[in-house]
Amino acid sequence: MIKKWIAVGIILILLCSSTPIFGTIPSLCPHVHFSGKEGLNGWYVSGVFVTIDSSAWFQIDNGSWEVYTAPFAISNDGRHLLVATGYYNGSNWTEEYHINIDQTIPIFIVSRTVSLSQIIFIANCSDHTSGVNRIEFYMNGILRETDVEEPYEWTYFYDTMSFTLTGIIKKPQFSEENITIPVLVGVISYNQNLTFKAICYDNAGNKAFCEPDWSLWPSVFWVLSKTLVLPNNYSGHVGWFFVHATFYN
Repeated sequence: MIKKWIAVGIILILLCSSTPIFGTIPSLCPHVHFSGKEGLNGWYVSGVFVTIDSSAWFQIDNGSWEVYTAPFAISNDGRHLLVATGYYNGSNWTEEYHINIDQTIPIFIVSRTVSLSQIIFIANCSDHTSGVNRIEFYMNGILRETDVEEPYEWTYFYDTMSFTLTGIIKKPQFSEENITIPVLVGVISYNQNLTFKAICYDNAGNKAFCEPDWSLWPSVFWVLSKTLVLPNNYSGHVGWFFVHATFYN
């Protein structure tokens, strides 16, 4: 039994005197302890408090050495290197840790390009600490696209929207599925309210929301001297020279 405890003691001494695996988790030796809000991928999303159990000196980011007297905080965003050395239970020890902190949400804006048949959403997102992880695009509360690479874009097609065409036309052509309408001048208005949201996540787990107040969507478009192929599923009037009808996809 005595030999067994001697072996355990030797193992602990070796562990305490060697350089541990880099990370944000505490060592097996009871010397340096960390507390903070943990995020993802080895990042903290808050400042980190450091406690050392024994008499020690410590150094942060290759700065000057300081005598440890009380718990201290590392609060700035970034990748930090903590080196601590001291004396514990009859042995000298030295430990190193990489402490990664990102408390800041990404910088995030979304623009859009609207055309007759689609909306292209273009997201500009940056995160200077842990980096951008992904962007999620939502339409009417439903996740429609997740983009993990630049350029962060998503195209929404008016595939489920009804629309109304009013204008002056000439001699439409009817088939079983479609109506081909040469429009001299007309207006198309879409008949659906859209709510858009995008979320940008960084690698630490912070997220930024973009929910623009686009209650007045540019849902009205002028049509000049253009031939439209529309679904033969409509209500209203389609005549030889005039149209005022709602079409359904």
